[in-house]
Amino acid sequence: PALNLDSIGKIDAILVTHGHGSHVGDSAALAKRNGCTVHSVHEVSLFLIHQGLPASQAIGQNFGGTCDILPGWEATLVPSMHSSW
Repeated sequence: PALNLDSIGKIDAILVTHGHGSHVGDSAALAKRNGCTVHSVHEVSLFLIHQGLPASQAIGQNFGGTCDILPGWEATLVPSMHSSW
């Protein structure tokens, strides 16, 4: 069953691994509602901006880059491959 977005509590940050619909999901809407940032590869951040997420909340980076997510939290993008099934 689909998750009701209204049932999700406060979100501090969102990390999107790649552009598959099942991974991007409602991240733009959730980020707008919570005023949080979405961290992803550059191309996904452009897609989120196209969906109406302010550029200041769509944090794009490249593989190998490390980004501060929240105080005391950081993430490094590394390449990963899997099937599209």
